[in-house]
Amino acid sequence: MPTLYHYTDVHGFFEIISKKKLWLSGTHNLNDHSELAWGKNVIYRVIDELNTLLIDDKKLLTHLFTSTCGFARFVCSLSQGRDTLSQWRAYADDGHGFAIGFDHSAFPYYPYPQVNARPADSAATLCKVVYSEQEQEDAAAKIVLALAKELRDSAPDTHSEALGIAAAKLAGLTVALKNPAFEEEHEWRLVYAPPIIFSPVDRAPRLAPGPNLLKQRVSKKRICTYFERSFAPSDVVSIVQGPKCQVHMVDLHILLADNGFDIVPTQSKATYR
Repeated sequence: MPTLYHYTDVHGFFEIISKKKLWLSGTHNLNDHSELAWGKNVIYRVIDELNTLLIDDKKLLTHLFTSTCGFARFVCSLSQGRDTLSQWRAYADDGHGFAIGFDHSAFPYYPYPQVNARPADSAATLCKVVYSEQEQEDAAAKIVLALAKELRDSAPDTHSEALGIAAAKLAGLTVALKNPAFEEEHEWRLVYAPPIIFSPVDRAPRLAPGPNLLKQRVSKKRICTYFERSFAPSDVVSIVQGPKCQVHMVDLHILLADNGFDIVPTQSKATYR
């Protein structure tokens, strides 16, 4: 698996290096809400196509899936691209920032986001964003087909729980699905899905009781919830200065050395001024 790069501005870089933490932001606060809409539409389409297998349970599955999608999941974007101009422009202050390269083994990998993971710092898992529409539909169909088999082979009084679990898996999957037009980003995502339960009264999702590691801060006029994922200095294998980065190499070396990073930064080769 490749080195994965997180593009960020100078302030973000300083905070990440000095605190050795990545912030995973709530999907409900993403600037582009169409990202999640794409994944949801794929799931709705697959449920419709396989509706004959679900019989009377399609309506409840759709309801539970829609409700669970309204519950926060937390993501941090990474890219296979080490020195990609579009990434510098969009995510690193128009080239003034940095790309931090992480060894992929620093994060547990699952093909699709873990759902209802235990509330521990290591609960955030890595997934590769899927751009192929056929692969997206195949992944969703695999979950629905497994559900249909379980419903067929189990007692009716267990169906409600099985539907809730499948809905949560499908909701987690939406985070890994993206419009093929963005394939050049070669995106991977670090994802945390807080443990949830379904109310026995209205089947609405709720945070599961017990401790969680979600934190909050005030940003402008909003309260923003996020999840912190710690990492070790040895997890960082590459640091690239953006094509417009103005940080002096002396200051950069001092910052890295003071925080335990034994790494030599490199300069972007992108001709962008």
